[in-house]
Amino acid sequence: MKKPVPPGQNALLHGRNAPDSGYSGLGTAAQYSQALNSIRYCVGTTKNPPPEENIIIYALDQYGARSADASVQVNIIAVNDPPVNTIPTFGAGVNANTPLTFFGNVSISDPDAGANPVQVSLTAEHGTMTLSKFSGLTFYTGDGIADLAMVFSGTISNINSALNQMSFMPDMDYIGSASLNIITEDLGNTGSGGPLFDNDTIPIAVWCTAPLIWTQPQNVSASDGDFVNFNVAAIGPGLTYQWHRNGVNIEGAISSHLTIQVTIDDDGTTYSVTVLNDCGEIESDSASLSVSLGYPSITLQPESQTVTIGSIVVFEVQATGGWLSYQWQFNGSDIPGETGPILILPDVQLEASGYYSVLVYT
Repeated sequence: MKKPVPPGQNALLHGRNAPDSGYSGLGTAAQYSQALNSIRYCVGTTKNPPPEENIIIYALDQYGARSADASVQVNIIAVNDPPVNTIPTFGAGVNANTPLTFFGNVSISDPDAGANPVQVSLTAEHGTMTLSKFSGLTFYTGDGIADLAMVFSGTISNINSALNQMSFMPDMDYIGSASLNIITEDLGNTGSGGPLFDNDTIPIAVWCTAPLIWTQPQNVSASDGDFVNFNVAAIGPGLTYQWHRNGVNIEGAISSHLTIQVTIDDDGTTYSVTVLNDCGEIESDSASLSVSLGYPSITLQPESQTVTIGSIVVFEVQATGGWLSYQWQFNGSDIPGETGPILILPDVQLEASGYYSVLVYT
């Protein structure tokens, strides 16, 4: 398409793909010289166009007599554009001991990187980071899982896939201000100007939360003398515990579990625990304890003995199982009055020879 150029006015040329790529009009030689000296060549891209598209061709046509074409080669030098980080406008927040997931609100871009790799550095303060994907990434620091710091490279597409649903896990029991720093460097792959980077920090508020009991203490049945356990499972930062027996604090019982040896006197008692932190406290349900006498168990049997006439013989039994009672027997018959754990036979005679046993019961 040809457009007339008013005498004395500049001509504006675009590349071959532009809507207007040539101009003509009536004017004096001086006017055309002025117009030609004022031509501006505008490039609509930062990349290097093919050389054949960077040529200005002009000729003089006077009353049908056309001069030979003259041309000017335009050398375009691409300028590197910096990468751009996109982060949450107002930072982020998360409860203590809870992961924070970034759903598509952390990403990078670069107008001229194309398929060339760029490098990303991530640094966490008061926490660790885990990427959601690893395909196409090369790691130089860290491995992308629970890292305090990581440095990796890849295409913009692969990096954004990894950043989408990236998670930040605060330090255990930490409450306060945390952050995640992201530095993207384009490695100077395109155009002049050398490597360029973008540096941004995402502020993260880690909130304190009151304890929450996940598993309550359970009722327990036991026999006299048994060891029993009560347990509680709770979540929250900086937890402490205090166990109670019938509502009264148990001295030294300050962990998530309580172990006691029970007696028949503990039957019907209740046990509960208060879970506390700096943000509040919560009381557990009460668990009841049922204690029975149970079955006795003999831990030391009487031993057979061979003695001379007139000797003193002592038989002993040891047992567990609550309030125990005993009855010694001779050849299967009860020995009157012998109802303790020890049987003493003074001045034994020949007729005392036989089998001695003891019945232990509750």
